[in-house]
Amino acid sequence: RCVPLCFFDAIVMEDRPAHPYKRVAVIVPKNCTGCGLCFEACPVDVIVWIPGPIKKEESPLHNPSTSEDEHESF
Repeated sequence: RCVPLCFFDAIVMEDRPAHPYKRVAVIVPKNCTGCGLCFEACPVDVIVWIPGPIKKEESPLHNPSTSEDEHESF
């Protein structure tokens, strides 16, 4: 439900064969505006709202495709 709500393409579904659900929603930090719609709409309450910028090395959602100097803001 969260993917179609994001007008900024900041949420994508990725295949995770080892995960119990096989597909998981992943935040694309460079596209995220921090609007909070995904947080409110998440059907399984797994998105945690963390205000302000977070350095990649501090993020629980580390994405290897994110550049080293990029910050995530949720």
